[in-house]
Amino acid sequence: MRQRIFLLILVGATLMACSSTNSPAAASWDTQMGTTSWQLMQLGETSVADDAVTIELIRDDQGGLSFNGQGFCNNYNTLITVNNTTNTVTLGSVASTRRMCPDPQMQQERDYFAALEATTNITITADKLIFASAQGQALLTFVK
Repeated sequence: MRQRIFLLILVGATLMACSSTNSPAAASWDTQMGTTSWQLMQLGETSVADDAVTIELIRDDQGGLSFNGQGFCNNYNTLITVNNTTNTVTLGSVASTRRMCPDPQMQQERDYFAALEATTNITITADKLIFASAQGQALLTFVK
């Protein structure tokens, strides 16, 4: 009887460890963020006047997370991997449409996509969504 109980506990612990390692459910920002579209307010330390740049969290049927939205010129999306052990995130390479825009916008979009890919921490404070680097530097700031 004790062996069965021990085996059940061991199997349960193993399943919990497997599911919690990559499970985005433990990330607090994802539940706070919801499915609302957020608007880019700051790219690094530069204020952004274009309120059309957006980001939205998408959760698939298997619980996977991705972001999609409108950049300075193109629609985009990127997958998110959450590491609950280190409380960090990794955003995959940004996939986007291929529309060309005037150079100032194209450069802003390249900078925006690079900042997305450099993000390792996401926090929500009051009405702001902040994407930060591993060093804690705010890369992107969004508002609802």
